[in-house]
Amino acid sequence: MRNVPNYIEEVNKEDMRAQAYMLSELLVNDAGEPANWDSVSEIKRIGLSNQTENRTNFLSLNKINKLNSICQLPGGSEKVQKLTGMNRPFSLMIFKVDQNTGNRENIAQCEPSQAAMLTNTTVKRYAVYGNEIAEIIIQV
Repeated sequence: MRNVPNYIEEVNKEDMRAQAYMLSELLVNDAGEPANWDSVSEIKRIGLSNQTENRTNFLSLNKINKLNSICQLPGGSEKVQKLTGMNRPFSLMIFKVDQNTGNRENIAQCEPSQAAMLTNTTVKRYAVYGNEIAEIIIQV
């Protein structure tokens, strides 16, 4: 019986890791719904994939910018959470990575409105937009 609390805690951690990875997969390899959600007012689901590339790990800079503008609005992180289908708050950061120096420049950030969020897991992904490399960091 002493092992049950540890087991439950490990199951919860694994669930958070799975949710963080699924969110990263959705953002990196899905165009969203509609696929041109960055240019319409009715958004059903957010995805950052560039639908014209028709390849995995190719993002749309317009979608990154639109996501960032939504996140900066009051209640924006909650809206993004709803549009991604996540059932818990998360932090999202997207950096442009300099291919020569490795320096990072923040191009999008979405933080929950809560003062403090306990981070239990972090997922990092890399993708391409235009001729640039992006690092996507999701913390759940």
